[in-house]
Amino acid sequence: MHAGAHKFITGTIALVLLILVWQFAGGLIQGARNTVTSLQTNSSESQAGREVKQATEAQTSANNTATDRKAEDLYRERALRPEVERTRRSAEEARTRARSAEVNYEQAKKNSNRSRLDRDSLHRRNCADLRELYPGEFFPGCDER
Repeated sequence: MHAGAHKFITGTIALVLLILVWQFAGGLIQGARNTVTSLQTNSSESQAGREVKQATEAQTSANNTATDRKAEDLYRERALRPEVERTRRSAEEARTRARSAEVNYEQAKKNSNRSRLDRDSLHRRNCADLRELYPGEFFPGCDER
């Protein structure tokens, strides 16, 4: 091939490429613009989406925390209810025993005084009877009082 033919072929190829670039350059530039705009839109949408997702996750977490707290409170109440009931009954029984002991103490105190008085009066009566039956005799325990 001749050197001129090479130049012609190379020039023709360059011209065809230039025409193709010219034809598709507008589309390529517009496509690039659309891609950049799309990326910016996607970026802002994804930013908004991330914010919505984070807000949703925060709300879900708060709801789960509240639910967990309620469940713990309910469990604690159910678990401790028998213990609280047992303690309440025990305290009530202790109050009842204390009242009974107080009443028994007061009653015993009254009975103790009464029995001592009864013993003293019985003792005096017995001594008086002995003196009547045996005048002038000495009776140990009767004359000492």
